[in-house]
Amino acid sequence: MKNRSLVSAIAVMALCGAHSAWAQSSVSIYGRVNTTAEHVKLSGSSAHNELRNNGSNLGFQGEEDLGSGLKAGFLFEMDIDSTSGAADGFGSQSEVWLGGGWGRVRLGNYGGQSFKTIVEEISLHNDNVGTSADWLFADIMPADHHIGYVSPEFGGLVLELGLSSKDDRLQQDGVKKNAYELIANYDVGDLSLAASYVDYDQADQVSLRALYSLGDFQFGGYWQRDKNGWVDDGGQRNNYRLVGIYNLGNSEFHLNVGHADKYKKVAGSAATQWTLAWNYNFSKRTKVYALYTELDNGRNAFYGEDAGVARAGQDLKAFAIGLRHYF
Repeated sequence: MKNRSLVSAIAVMALCGAHSAWAQSSVSIYGRVNTTAEHVKLSGSSAHNELRNNGSNLGFQGEEDLGSGLKAGFLFEMDIDSTSGAADGFGSQSEVWLGGGWGRVRLGNYGGQSFKTIVEEISLHNDNVGTSADWLFADIMPADHHIGYVSPEFGGLVLELGLSSKDDRLQQDGVKKNAYELIANYDVGDLSLAASYVDYDQADQVSLRALYSLGDFQFGGYWQRDKNGWVDDGGQRNNYRLVGIYNLGNSEFHLNVGHADKYKKVAGSAATQWTLAWNYNFSKRTKVYALYTELDNGRNAFYGEDAGVARAGQDLKAFAIGLRHYF
C-alpha cells in the first residue's frame, strides 16, 4: 500500500507540474538517496550487520511570481526508505507560503525550526541523519499545524516566529496549550550565529549555536538548556555539542562530540555521544563516506531509540560505510 501511495503521489505531482508549468516561475523535483552498510553493537545484545536508510527523501517545490514583489510557493516532501522503497506520503514536510519584501508567512507541517537552525547547521558529517544523528537535543516544537513568520534580512539578521495553536495541539496531542518558537539567525562573513527559544506545555528550551570557517577548517558548537524536554517532570538539563571539520581536497574529516548532563530530578540520566567521520566527495551531489559513532547512556538515560536503543542505560556502537546522492 505504501508503494502504491508513492506511485500515485508522484503521478499526481507530475501531472500538476506539467499542467501548471506556464503559471509557475519554477517547479522542481529534488531529493536525497542515502544508504549505509553498518556493523552495530548494542550493550547486552549480540552485534549485527544491517543495511540502513539515512534520511532519504523526495520533494516537490514551486513558486509563482505574483508581481509587485509578491510571491507564493509550496513544498511537499516525503521520507522514503532507500532499503525497501516504503514511503510516508508527504509526512516529512508540507507547506504553502506567501512572501515579499516584508518577509514570508508559512503555513503547514514544516518541522521545528529550532532543530534545523541549531543542530542541522553544525552536524554536517551526514546531514544529521542515520545512526550518528544528534540524539541528545530536545526538539520540543511540534512539526505539524504550524504557522510562522520569517522576517526580511537586516544586515545578516533574520528572525522567525512560529506558533501551533492550543486547539490544534488538543486535537493532535491532547494538550490544550499553545506552542511558541522564536529563532534568530545572524550570518556575517565566515561566522554564523543562531539562537532559539521554544515553549510548549510543561517543556521549554533555549539554545545558542555558532559555526566559524577558517580556511580549510570549520569549528562549531551549541549549548542548550531545556526543562522536561525528554523526561516529564525531569527538571532542567544542559546539553552541549562541539564539532570540527577539516577539508583536504575532495575529502572531509569530521569530529562531533556531544554531552547531555543529567536531568535535575533524574539521577543517572546523563549521556555522551561522539562520531568520527570521513567523506569523499565525487561531486557536490555524490559522496562516499565512513563513520564510527558511540552513544553512552547513563543507567537512567534513554537516548537513541530511533537508532535501535531499546531500554534505559543501553549503549550503542556502530561502524558504517555509506553512499549519498542528491538530485
